[in-house]
Amino acid sequence: MRQELSHPSRILTSQYRSRDMIPYLTTPNLKQTALVIALASLASLLSAWFIQYALGYAPCQLCYAQRWPYYLGMALGGAAWLSARSGAIPLCRMLVGALAMVMLIGAGLAVYHSGVEWKFWPGPSSCTTGITVSTDITDMMAQVNKARVVPCDQPPFRLLGLSPANANVLISLAFAAYCLYGFALNRPGRGGTGA
Repeated sequence: MRQELSHPSRILTSQYRSRDMIPYLTTPNLKQTALVIALASLASLLSAWFIQYALGYAPCQLCYAQRWPYYLGMALGGAAWLSARSGAIPLCRMLVGALAMVMLIGAGLAVYHSGVEWKFWPGPSSCTTGITVSTDITDMMAQVNKARVVPCDQPPFRLLGLSPANANVLISLAFAAYCLYGFALNRPGRGGTGA
């Protein structure tokens, strides 16, 4: 039974460990893992929509592609959570494993986009700044009018040195690691029930 905290300094004593304080994050079962990833995926999408609609930064083609793992994360996380609630732990376990793979794919997409931004490799021809310098003003105006695409090779902004694609690498890897952690903690031979 947990004792009530009488003073904030008691948190630092050995009798209060982080896993006692935040069990969803430190020792999750499969149901908790699924719920955390579903909600974190929703939060990631909400932040992307905030950047797009409230701050006015239009996303590029690769930015839209990086949202798909979060849509899948919400769906798979919700399905895994529901399956754990209904007692279908093997199905939940499989869905949490699939969540980890989806988040790793999301990290791969973000690494690709980051490499395009840093000019390590070319991006898709449909979303790079392919305007060539011309001496003919009519040619230049035609190129500008035709090139209404948001460029993938120019980050809209950087915060603490990271573009949104760079940050997405870290976020997707953290989500994948959390899924794998929950998956490993609750494997059948380890005594985890998963529920």
